[in-house]
Amino acid sequence: MQKQRLLKLADFLMTVKPKRFYMGSFIGGQLNCKLEEKECKATACAFGWATVAFPRSKLKLDPDTYTVLYTNKEGRYEDFEAAEVFFGLTKDQSTSLFLPYDNHTTPKQVAKNIRKFVLTGALPR
Repeated sequence: MQKQRLLKLADFLMTVKPKRFYMGSFIGGQLNCKLEEKECKATACAFGWATVAFPRSKLKLDPDTYTVLYTNKEGRYEDFEAAEVFFGLTKDQSTSLFLPYDNHTTPKQVAKNIRKFVLTGALPR
Protein backbone atom coordinates (compact mmCIF):
# COMPACT_ATOMS: atom_id res chain seq x y z
CA MET A 1 0.00 0.00 0.00
CA GLN A 2 1.27 3.46 -0.94
CA LYS A 3 0.31 5.18 2.33
CA GLN A 4 1.87 8.54 1.46
CA ARG A 5 0.01 8.71 -1.83
CA LEU A 6 -3.29 7.82 -0.18
CA LEU A 7 -2.78 10.43 2.53
CA LYS A 8 -1.83 13.05 -0.06
CA LEU A 9 -5.07 12.29 -1.91
CA ALA A 10 -7.04 12.54 1.35
CA ASP A 11 -5.46 15.95 2.05
CA PHE A 12 -6.23 17.09 -1.48
CA LEU A 13 -9.86 15.94 -1.28
CA MET A 14 -10.34 18.22 1.73
CA THR A 15 -9.85 21.16 -0.68
CA VAL A 16 -12.37 20.00 -3.31
CA LYS A 17 -15.67 21.83 -3.27
CA PRO A 18 -18.65 19.47 -2.86
CA LYS A 19 -20.30 20.89 -6.00
CA ARG A 20 -17.25 19.72 -7.99
CA PHE A 21 -17.39 16.22 -6.50
CA TYR A 22 -19.56 13.36 -7.72
CA MET A 23 -18.82 9.72 -6.88
CA GLY A 24 -21.06 8.51 -9.71
CA SER A 25 -18.41 8.92 -12.43
CA PHE A 26 -14.70 9.46 -12.88
CA ILE A 27 -15.47 12.76 -14.65
CA GLY A 28 -18.67 14.44 -15.70
CA GLY A 29 -20.26 17.74 -16.59
CA GLN A 30 -18.35 20.31 -18.61
CA LEU A 31 -15.64 18.21 -20.19
CA ASN A 32 -13.93 20.77 -22.41
CA CYS A 33 -11.76 22.01 -19.56
CA LYS A 34 -9.13 20.70 -17.18
CA LEU A 35 -10.20 19.82 -13.65
CA GLU A 36 -7.39 21.89 -12.15
CA GLU A 37 -8.63 25.08 -13.87
CA LYS A 38 -10.59 27.24 -11.42
CA GLU A 39 -13.25 28.15 -13.97
CA CYS A 40 -13.82 24.51 -14.96
CA LYS A 41 -17.24 23.24 -13.89
CA ALA A 42 -16.59 19.54 -14.47
CA THR A 43 -17.10 17.12 -11.60
CA ALA A 44 -15.02 14.10 -10.67
CA CYS A 45 -14.94 11.28 -8.15
CA ALA A 46 -12.14 10.76 -5.64
CA PHE A 47 -9.99 8.82 -8.08
CA GLY A 48 -10.74 11.29 -10.88
CA TRP A 49 -9.40 14.06 -8.64
CA ALA A 50 -6.25 12.00 -8.03
CA THR A 51 -5.17 13.02 -11.54
CA VAL A 52 -5.03 16.63 -10.27
CA ALA A 53 -3.53 15.75 -6.88
CA PHE A 54 -0.61 14.00 -8.61
CA PRO A 55 0.13 16.21 -11.64
CA ARG A 56 3.65 14.86 -12.24
CA SER A 57 2.58 11.22 -12.14
CA LYS A 58 1.56 9.16 -15.12
CA LEU A 59 -1.99 9.15 -13.79
CA LYS A 60 -4.16 10.87 -16.39
CA LEU A 61 -7.80 11.56 -17.07
CA ASP A 62 -9.10 10.81 -20.55
CA PRO A 63 -12.11 13.09 -21.14
CA ASP A 64 -12.92 11.30 -24.40
CA THR A 65 -13.49 7.95 -22.71
CA TYR A 66 -14.31 9.18 -19.17
CA THR A 67 -11.58 6.94 -17.74
CA VAL A 68 -8.57 7.34 -15.49
CA LEU A 69 -5.38 5.91 -16.99
CA TYR A 70 -2.07 4.99 -15.39
CA THR A 71 1.02 3.87 -17.25
CA ASN A 72 4.20 2.43 -15.74
CA LYS A 73 6.99 0.09 -16.86
CA GLU A 74 4.71 -2.95 -16.56
CA GLY A 75 1.85 -1.62 -18.67
CA ARG A 76 -1.20 0.59 -19.05
CA TYR A 77 -4.09 0.40 -16.60
CA GLU A 78 -7.60 1.87 -16.53
CA ASP A 79 -9.98 2.93 -13.79
CA PHE A 80 -10.02 0.68 -10.71
CA GLU A 81 -7.08 -1.35 -11.96
CA ALA A 82 -5.17 1.93 -12.30
CA ALA A 83 -6.08 2.75 -8.68
CA GLU A 84 -4.87 -0.69 -7.58
CA VAL A 85 -1.48 -0.27 -9.23
CA PHE A 86 -0.97 3.42 -8.42
CA PHE A 87 -1.92 3.11 -4.74
CA GLY A 88 -0.75 -0.49 -4.21
CA LEU A 89 -4.22 -1.75 -3.34
CA THR A 90 -6.09 -5.00 -3.81
CA LYS A 91 -9.21 -5.04 -5.99
CA ASP A 92 -11.44 -5.11 -2.89
CA GLN A 93 -9.58 -2.17 -1.34
CA SER A 94 -9.72 -0.15 -4.54
CA THR A 95 -13.43 -0.65 -5.08
CA SER A 96 -14.24 -0.06 -1.40
CA LEU A 97 -12.40 3.26 -1.39
CA PHE A 98 -13.28 4.55 -4.85
CA LEU A 99 -16.58 2.95 -5.89
CA PRO A 100 -19.53 5.28 -5.32
CA TYR A 101 -21.08 4.91 -1.88
CA ASP A 102 -24.03 7.01 -2.98
CA ASN A 103 -24.54 10.16 -5.01
CA HIS A 104 -24.44 12.37 -1.91
CA THR A 105 -20.97 11.40 -0.67
CA THR A 106 -18.75 14.40 0.02
CA PRO A 107 -15.02 14.72 -0.60
CA LYS A 108 -14.48 15.07 3.15
CA GLN A 109 -16.25 11.75 3.78
CA VAL A 110 -14.01 10.00 1.26
CA ALA A 111 -10.91 11.66 2.76
CA LYS A 112 -11.96 10.42 6.21
CA ASN A 113 -12.45 6.88 4.86
CA ILE A 114 -9.03 6.92 3.18
CA ARG A 115 -7.30 8.11 6.38
CA LYS A 116 -9.09 5.49 8.46
CA PHE A 117 -8.05 2.79 6.01
CA VAL A 118 -4.39 3.90 6.07
CA LEU A 119 -4.33 4.00 9.89
CA THR A 120 -6.40 0.91 10.69
CA GLY A 121 -6.89 -1.12 7.53
CA ALA A 122 -10.67 -0.75 7.92
CA LEU A 123 -12.60 -0.24 4.70
CA PRO A 124 -15.83 1.73 4.37
CA ARG A 125 -19.03 -0.30 4.58
